[in-house]
Amino acid sequence: MGRKNWAINAIAAATGLTIAAGPARATETDQQIWLTSNNSVDLGEVTVALDFNTRLTEHIKRMSQENARFTVSYRLNPHIAIGGGYFFGYAELPDVPDIVEHRGFEQVTLSLGGLPKGQSLGARTRIEQRFRRDENEMGLRAYEQVRFQAPLRGKLSGIAVVEAAYNLNDTEWGQHAGFSALRGALSLSLPVTRHISVQPGYSGQYVIRWHAEGRFYHAYMFNVVFKG
Repeated sequence: MGRKNWAINAIAAATGLTIAAGPARATETDQQIWLTSNNSVDLGEVTVALDFNTRLTEHIKRMSQENARFTVSYRLNPHIAIGGGYFFGYAELPDVPDIVEHRGFEQVTLSLGGLPKGQSLGARTRIEQRFRRDENEMGLRAYEQVRFQAPLRGKLSGIAVVEAAYNLNDTEWGQHAGFSALRGALSLSLPVTRHISVQPGYSGQYVIRWHAEGRFYHAYMFNVVFKG
């Protein structure tokens, strides 16, 4: 088996294990719906992206989280891109004050070439600088993503993603150094126009909590992707 086939199988296995193993470790679970709009414009070597995400949580009872991300990327060559940007997040959680978070981030994206037609395999490393409203300390976090996409039938393709978050320091507002989350996602991608595709799917996310048992989120996703 070639190294590329091994890597693809490893990603699929890791995604499945993340989705399956999380509930066994977590004592609390939540059913959620994630609605996302991914918008990007390719300007040659530069890509500008603006993404929005809304989450219905607490067993899909209420809309409690909203996020926005602005990213500028520069393609060094067909396989490497560097970039950075800004993230804004708002979360209305039960029994605690609302969370408003601002993040700056830098990222490197690697794309593996030489795959069969229609397939893509990439990895992204992102470093985030996290700031909470009314707090002075900065939390540093590393976020790693591996993503594989392959055609299934006709214009339909499948996507597998595995992600891990690792906190690089402690803060008084609640960040603790070490692994903080692991997520696996499976989705379908169907183009509806030349520039727009829809991507329904499922994500399982295990969140580590330092003073309580972990939580597992069952998220039913619906993404609308625009590429200009």
